[in-house]
Amino acid sequence: MIIWIYQKKTGVKNIMNITEITGKNVKLSKGSITVLNDNDKTCGVVRNLKKWKDIQANKQIILRNKIKSVWGKNNFGVSMERVYFDLNNNAYIIKNTRIKPIESEQALYNQIWGEIETDNNITIIEVGGIY
Repeated sequence: MIIWIYQKKTGVKNIMNITEITGKNVKLSKGSITVLNDNDKTCGVVRNLKKWKDIQANKQIILRNKIKSVWGKNNFGVSMERVYFDLNNNAYIIKNTRIKPIESEQALYNQIWGEIETDNNITIIEVGGIY
């Protein structure tokens, strides 16, 4: 008796670096970021990431205080759920470019993101949309 075993191919061949997702549509998950093409099909994956909740508590407190001191009450749609860490503990904030502030808050918006970008430990990744 011969038994045929069919194994479906799983996974994506295009493993990407987190800095390569700029301007692309993404789906955020616990340990990875899925990159989508224009047809909402998967075209790449960024793996080996840690979310905010998965890092050590002392690092959470230091980074949260640093970010919240810059943001204040105006976080412009950015939550700590969009903060990711790579294996070297570099912090990345996923910024959705579809979110635009109203005209009266535009200067504050630019100032806040400018201050975060000047920090050496935090990198902002601007994506086209988050699904």
